[in-house]
Amino acid sequence: MAMFRLSRIACAALLGVLLAVPSLAAPGEDMYREFEENQAIYADEAWQQYVQRLGEKLLEHTEHKGRTYKFTVLDESSVNAFALPDGYIFMHAGLIAHMQNEDQLAAVIGHEIAHVTKRHSARRSTRSGLGSIAGFVAAVLTGSGALYSASQTAMAQYISGYGREMELEADAYGAVYLARAGYSPHAHLEMLSLLKDQSMFNAKVSKRPRSHHGVFSTHPKNDRRLHYAIAQAEGEYQWEKSETVGNFLEMIDGMVYGDHQTEGSVVDNLWVNGRLRVAVEFPAGWKVGTASNKTSAQAPGGASVGHINVTQGSFNDRVRPRTYIKKVLSREDEESGMTVETDTIKAYIAQMSTADSDAKAIMLGIVYIGETVLVFDGQAGASGDREAFAAEFRRTIESVRRLRESDLAHLGRPRIKIIYAEPGMTYKELAKSSEIRSYPEETLRLINGDYPFGEPRPGNPVKIVQ
Repeated sequence: MAMFRLSRIACAALLGVLLAVPSLAAPGEDMYREFEENQAIYADEAWQQYVQRLGEKLLEHTEHKGRTYKFTVLDESSVNAFALPDGYIFMHAGLIAHMQNEDQLAAVIGHEIAHVTKRHSARRSTRSGLGSIAGFVAAVLTGSGALYSASQTAMAQYISGYGREMELEADAYGAVYLARAGYSPHAHLEMLSLLKDQSMFNAKVSKRPRSHHGVFSTHPKNDRRLHYAIAQAEGEYQWEKSETVGNFLEMIDGMVYGDHQTEGSVVDNLWVNGRLRVAVEFPAGWKVGTASNKTSAQAPGGASVGHINVTQGSFNDRVRPRTYIKKVLSREDEESGMTVETDTIKAYIAQMSTADSDAKAIMLGIVYIGETVLVFDGQAGASGDREAFAAEFRRTIESVRRLRESDLAHLGRPRIKIIYAEPGMTYKELAKSSEIRSYPEETLRLINGDYPFGEPRPGNPVKIVQ
C-alpha cells in the first residue's frame, strides 16, 4: 500500500502524465446548467462559497493544484455526493445534514477530488457513451429508480460509486489531501460510520432501500487496507493545524432540511411543487387544493361549473405528448386536439367525447417539462360554459413552467437549528416538537451522530428541526 503515500515530487511527476492523457468528454458544466435550470442548486450563496473555498483549499495539496474546479451544494435531501471528470463536484444537502464538523465535509470533498485526479471515470468507461444528462439529472431530482435506469448512461457510475478498488484509492488519496490541508484523515472513518448508520436506519426503521452512496460506497469502515492507507496519510499531517474555512455549526444552523412536500404548496391560484420543480397557474378566482399527490382547482360556483385536476404521469421518452393519451392512458375517445409548445414545455390538449356524460366539455392535457410528465384532466359541468372552460384549460396548460427563484419562498420547508443540550435532555422529548414527519426520534439521533441509542450530552451542540 506504499503507493498511497505520495511525495510532493511524485505528485508533480504524475501531474505531467495526467495532463498528457486525453480526457473523457466533460459533462459537468452541462449538468450544472441543467441543475440550475431546475432550481436544484441550494439557494444559499454562503453555503456555495463555503464549499468552494473548502474545495480550493484541498486542491492546493493535490496534483491538480492550479486547476479550476466547481463545488456545488444541491437542494436534495438524499445522502450522496459525486464528481464529474471536468472537476464539477456536487454534494447533496441531505449528506451535509448528517455531518458534525468541517473535517467530515472536507473528507467528502477530498474523496470526490481524488476520483477526478485519479481519472476513475476514464479508467472505467473509456468506451461508454455519456447518455442523457437530462435523464440523469431528472433521476437525481426525483429520486426515481425508473428514471435512473432509463437514463442508461455511463454517468450513473458518478452517483452509485466506482467499485471497491477505486473507492479505496479515492479514500487513500483523499486522506492524503486532508492531512496536507491540516484536517484529520480519520474524518474518512467518521463519515463511513455516519453512512453505515444511515443505511441501517433505512433498513430497520424507514424500510427504504439503501441510498446510492457515490461517496465511500463499496467498502466497510473496518477494511484493513483503508485503515492502513489512513495511517500512511498521517505522515503527511500538518501538525500546525490550519484555520478552518468557516464555522460549520454556524453554517448548518438554519439550513433547509428534508424533502420538498410531495403535494406541493398553494398560494392563491398558484401551485408550486419543489420535488417536481414546476409551477402551475390555475384560473384566477378558482379554489385550489392539494392532497394525495393530486392537485385540484374548482371554478367559482363549484365543480358543476368547472374543475381541473393535475397528477404526475409515468415517464416514457418514446411517446410524444400527442400520442400519450392513447399509448399510456389507453383512451380512445378523443374528438380533437392541439399541440402547444413554449420555451419550457411540450404539451398536447385534447377535447374528449361527452357522449356518455352530462358534462359540457371533457379535456385532457399532457405536459412534458424536462423529464417530468403532468397529466391534466378537466370538465365543464352542467352549469359550465364549453368555450369558456376550454379557454381556461388551455391557459392553465400554457402557464406550466419551471420554478422561479421567487417561487421558492412559497415552499415553507423546515430548517435545522442548533441548540445546546441541557442535563436530562432526550431525543424522545425533542421529537415531540420536531417538524420531522416520519420517525422524528430516530432521525434526530441519526443527524446528530447518536444513532441508534445515543442521547444528547449536556453542553454539546444538538441539531433539531423546526
